[in-house]
Amino acid sequence: MALVAVFSVISSMIKNPRGGIFLWITLPDGVKGMDLFHAAVEQKVGIMPGLPFYYDETVPESNSGIRLNFSSMNEERTQAGMERLQTAFSRVM
Repeated sequence: MALVAVFSVISSMIKNPRGGIFLWITLPDGVKGMDLFHAAVEQKVGIMPGLPFYYDETVPESNSGIRLNFSSMNEERTQAGMERLQTAFSRVM
């Protein structure tokens, strides 16, 4: 999957999905999902930070991930979005 290859450049923990429309990415230590969310919005990319998926925000994993959805984008737009997301990532590292 090309998207996994793109994101592996930023050393995220990604499991190659077997199906579905979402990709869950565990971010490297020190990078918070909410921080990446705000940086991504500045780059005009929508991501979902992991925090809303946890009922207890004190759980350490609650802010260490993001969820991506690719169900409505063609390959060209997805690639452009991933490049902008990499820019956002570099700003929060």
